Amino acid sequence: MDIHEVIAQLGFPIVSAVGVAGALWAIMRWVMVNLHSEIGELHTKIDNQLAYQVKLIDRVRQLEDDVVRTHVLVASIHEIRIPIERIGRAKKDDF
Repeated sequence: MDIHEVIAQLGFPIVSAVGVAGALWAIMRWVMVNLHSEIGELHTKIDNQLAYQVKLIDRVRQLEDDVVRTHVLVASIHEIRIPIERIGRAKKDDF
C-alpha cells in the first residue's frame, strides 16, 4: 500500500499522528537504552568510590589510634599524667 493511498483512505491528520507517535516511540526507546547503560556505568563508579571511602575511613581510624599510642608513650616516658578520659572518649561528631 502506498503512502498516498493511506492518506487518501484515512486522512492526513490520522497518518501524521501515527507517524509522530512512531517517531516519539523510537526516540523514547533510544533514550531509555542509553540511560540504562549510563546508569549501569554510574552504579559501578559509585561502588568503586564507596570502596575507596571505606579504605580511607579505615586509614584515618588507624592513624588516630597511632596518634593516641604515641601520645601515651611520650607521656609515660616523660612521666606526665595520661588523660585517660580523653583517650577513650566517644566522638559525638561521627555520623
